[in-house]
Amino acid sequence: MHMAVHERRRDALRMLIVFVAAWIPAVARSDAVGKAAALFPLADSAHPYFVPAHAWTLYLWTPVVVMSACLLFLSPGLFLSLA
Repeated sequence: MHMAVHERRRDALRMLIVFVAAWIPAVARSDAVGKAAALFPLADSAHPYFVPAHAWTLYLWTPVVVMSACLLFLSPGLFLSLA
């Protein structure tokens, strides 16, 4: 019985560490969403669906920041439901 409590605490600590690591892109002073939103004039270009010059911002960094922010705001409820 005593080991089960320590295992639960260790699992909870691991989960907390994973969540905190996942929050870093959202908490870091990143204006990825603003930069992506500022690229709206590219929608009128000849090839609006793939813009290689802004691929990092549009297709990688902005989705990572958005998913991180979602996890950040959903975490309190997740932790509460686990408790």
